[in-house]
Amino acid sequence: GVARIFPPGGLTTGGGTFPAAPYVWVITAVNASGVGPVSNESTSAIAVNGTAPMSWPALPMATSYKVYRGTVTGTENKLVGTVVGLPFTDTGIAGAVAILPVGDNSGYAIPLPARPEHGVGA
Repeated sequence: GVARIFPPGGLTTGGGTFPAAPYVWVITAVNASGVGPVSNESTSAIAVNGTAPMSWPALPMATSYKVYRGTVTGTENKLVGTVVGLPFTDTGIAGAVAILPVGDNSGYAIPLPARPEHGVGA
């Protein structure tokens, strides 16, 4: 996987368009060679109209990151952002239907951390 995702200060209760529910996210790193492996999953319960600020350790060769969201573990099927700088805040936008990449054609060989860090919504 790519990295551990973690909210840098918790979730907010305003400014977004989320319905109140639990959500899951993963990221992939992108470089000139392609898309890297999928990160660990991060989960949080979001309050109505909340936002989910998140960050992860920058990877040396990454030119951008793709952020995917789902509502059930293992179902991250919405591309909600392509990020050049960190951090990133998911505001609950609908996102584009997407299929997670399989494998790694980016040249990254980064082991997965033991578990993602996550916050709890208000």
